[in-house]
Amino acid sequence: MTPQETQARQMVEALLCLDLTPATAQARTFTAREGMRTVFTGLFSSVSSVTVNGKAVTNYYPAFFDKRNGTIFNSLVFTEPVCGEVVVTGDWSATPLPADLQRLVDNALAVVNQSYSTKEVKSKRVEDFQITYSDLSDDEVFLKQNAVTIAKYSMCDVPYILHGETCRHGRVCGVC
Repeated sequence: MTPQETQARQMVEALLCLDLTPATAQARTFTAREGMRTVFTGLFSSVSSVTVNGKAVTNYYPAFFDKRNGTIFNSLVFTEPVCGEVVVTGDWSATPLPADLQRLVDNALAVVNQSYSTKEVKSKRVEDFQITYSDLSDDEVFLKQNAVTIAKYSMCDVPYILHGETCRHGRVCGVC
């Protein structure tokens, strides 16, 4: 992977609050949201085992937000609310990336590869020829053009909303 490709991938990871680095058969630990059945995990393609507070469980199904069918998932939905530490062992790779997510990475690479950009000319007219440049930066254009895909995959706010209360990043609201 070239430095530009790495930078583009990191840009997308930061936008989506996701780790797109493939890691198979790895255990990851998550904190369950109090009173909730869903544990948001990040992208994975399969799960081999799940433990809640050290006890193996099977009362869950993988989902991508509210969709149960697909090739990648970002959460586990339990049949009843869970509390405490959830350890998930699974295939954390999402390779190949879904087409729309890969297109987002490719578009980010196009932004990273731009050598320069000038936005100084607002409007210039010579007889019947006119030049007008946008007020938007390249990053703003990228965000605007890719807003739907970013909204689809973004996990930035999801894990910190509990019982209608928004917690500060990295903080768990309430005690189980």
